[in-house]
Amino acid sequence: MYMVELRQRFPAAGSLDARARAMAEEAQAMLAELSSEERIVAERAANAFADYVQAFAEKRLQERQLALLARMGQAVRARYTTGGSGLAEAARIDVEVTKAQRALARIGGDIARSRATLNAVLRRPPGAALGEPRETPPETVRISVEDLIARAEAN
Repeated sequence: MYMVELRQRFPAAGSLDARARAMAEEAQAMLAELSSEERIVAERAANAFADYVQAFAEKRLQERQLALLARMGQAVRARYTTGGSGLAEAARIDVEVTKAQRALARIGGDIARSRATLNAVLRRPPGAALGEPRETPPETVRISVEDLIARAEAN
């Protein structure tokens, strides 16, 4: 009795198409995952930068408040030395100066934390230097009074 063995060197019909479809779907899934990760990183970078800008805005505000309190303290002390009242006001101003200094110290920590987060998201060394963000003026919309009244009447 003779036995014949049949071997096929070519893949079965349709198996290449199925394999190609599976690989294409896998590639699409990988692209979707990569796109999702890119969005997450972009969102984290945007949030870190917003925190960084906010911390510097708070710092500028506290520095202005501290300067104002210093001028107020000088005025109250000058009034007190000339015989006017104001000792209690001087004490209150000193308390406010201390609060502003504590706030500045806290904001310094916020700046360091947001700088480190931003550097980490951007894959830079944590201590890498970042410049102070520019203070951007608020956006203004130029519209005439007549247009404004017309829009108000329409709504």
